[in-house]
Amino acid sequence: MSETGSTLPRRQLGRYLREARSALGMSQDRVAKAADVSTSVLQRLESGIPTRLKVRDLQAICEVLEMQGDAADAMVGLLQQAGEKSWWHEYDSVIPANFDVYVGLETAARRLTTYQPALVPVT
Repeated sequence: MSETGSTLPRRQLGRYLREARSALGMSQDRVAKAADVSTSVLQRLESGIPTRLKVRDLQAICEVLEMQGDAADAMVGLLQQAGEKSWWHEYDSVIPANFDVYVGLETAARRLTTYQPALVPVT
């Protein structure tokens, strides 16, 4: 697996940035130009795809998207969490590259609910 970092914070960051941009009715090109980052970086951020981004660049994006104070700090926190390696990265050689998203989401899960129509519990 070449991907590093945690899946859930990266996806959350992307979702929050996309929602803020949509609420303002701005295009990705317009936000990228105003924040002085490339459009492809903003696209990867919003899609939850790993990308190298400096905190100051994210702060510039947040400023363009009118995210200030606690909201901007939360975005920076998500960026930092997304860069941290999780436990499964030690097992890169045995976990298929296309399966790491699921492992990352499972790591962040707090509850598991299953439905098994073929299983009849005996009481």
